[in-house]
Amino acid sequence: MSDRPIDEVPRDAALIVTGSSSDTSPAIKRDIGRSIARGHFLAYIDDDAFPEFDWIDRALEAIRDLRVDGVGGPGLTPNDSNWRERLSGAVYGSILGSGPLRYRFVAHSPARVVNEVPAYNFIVKSECIDAVGGWNSSFYGGEDTDLCTRLRSQGFRLGYTPDAVVYHYRRPPRHHLRQVGNVGRHRGYFVRRRDASSLRGMYFAPTLIAVSFPIGVGLAAIGAIRQPLLTLGILAGLWMALAGLAIKDVGMRAILFPVVLLAHHLWYGVNFIYGLITRTLDSERDLHNPP
Repeated sequence: MSDRPIDEVPRDAALIVTGSSSDTSPAIKRDIGRSIARGHFLAYIDDDAFPEFDWIDRALEAIRDLRVDGVGGPGLTPNDSNWRERLSGAVYGSILGSGPLRYRFVAHSPARVVNEVPAYNFIVKSECIDAVGGWNSSFYGGEDTDLCTRLRSQGFRLGYTPDAVVYHYRRPPRHHLRQVGNVGRHRGYFVRRRDASSLRGMYFAPTLIAVSFPIGVGLAAIGAIRQPLLTLGILAGLWMALAGLAIKDVGMRAILFPVVLLAHHLWYGVNFIYGLITRTLDSERDLHNPP
């Protein structure tokens, strides 16, 4: 599905629908695709991602083995990404960047049953999508969370396998923060709605970082006044330890990793609060005009 005409298409593409009077959301595109599709399974992937050759086969194996109705896998940073994109990918792929959700960005975690599957790598039984009325969502950035919540409320099970791989291009840090802010805003809004999958401690952690950040800066300032050499040594050691997490991804540019990591959590946390206090989330407006 594409809002704009496409000049070149893969030779084996069966059907492509293009043209729209406006920029439609991913959920609308996926529902249009469902209205055309005739298979027993629906495979979803983002326009900035591409699959491994055995992506669908591996996903279907996992659906059988895990006895689930839909499955997802990791979105890995492509090898041809530039260093800025790889820097953002290093944040997503680190335990400090994604915490318990790191398995979405690396292919080392075991297969399991999960609460949510990101839309950039999602294969699901078409009958399940029909049972919940399709994506049917105005959200732009949280539509997969909304869908998975409705799927689980109907008793459908979702799984994860590290073998169903797609390669997902990251955004350079500035655009990465815009994306993360949008995710945080929607997650906060889902917490406000009391969606069960969002009421988990890991989603509140960045907000705690954002709230406590001024305190940390104040303590560092006091330490710098009283024990400047000791404080500088501690901060430098922490900085280098964090940079070491990204050195294999971006080489010496890993020196920037702590900055991006901190900004990642601060901007998510601020937007989480914004979503938490917002009564109705106008996703289109908030996406293009962040707070």
